[in-house]
Amino acid sequence: MGNTERPVAAIVDGYSTGNFLPAAFERLGVAVVHVQSTPELMPSMLAPALDAYVGNIICGDPGRLDATVAALARY
Repeated sequence: MGNTERPVAAIVDGYSTGNFLPAAFERLGVAVVHVQSTPELMPSMLAPALDAYVGNIICGDPGRLDATVAALARY
């Protein structure tokens, strides 16, 4: 990441009150990427507002952590 780009934080499963986190990071000048721990959004919880994130990474097989790490490294 170059000096002109903002730092990026990852929020895992930003459901419910997690929807307040992207704005809080934005006030600090930090972009956020959402990491979704399940293939589908959890219908029993208030879904994250994905438009507040610079990206959404959907984790696959828990045994494939390397794929999630590689996706995060792009940010």
